[in-house]
Amino acid sequence: MINSLKKIKEAEKNAAQRIEKAQKESESMLRTAEAEAKDILDKAARTAHTKASEMMAKAGSEARAEAEKIIQQGVNGSRTILTEAEQHIDAAAQVIVSRIVGET
Repeated sequence: MINSLKKIKEAEKNAAQRIEKAQKESESMLRTAEAEAKDILDKAARTAHTKASEMMAKAGSEARAEAEKIIQQGVNGSRTILTEAEQHIDAAAQVIVSRIVGET
């Protein structure tokens, strides 16, 4: 009977040790999973930030290119107007000179 009680006590001790070991392993696995989840979230945040920065840079570049195109069109338009105005001034000057020469 004493041997049976000793065996029961030993079995209870072993069971308690296995339960404690399982709890420690569970806690360790939970800490590891939490750390891995944090790493995944951090990586996702860095990736999103990088992607957003690239998209902003591209949008800025495209906006500058469009602005340069509009400015160039304005400059070309101004040159055309200036050329036409100079031609009108030349023609007007010839008319004035003709009238002055014709009046004398």
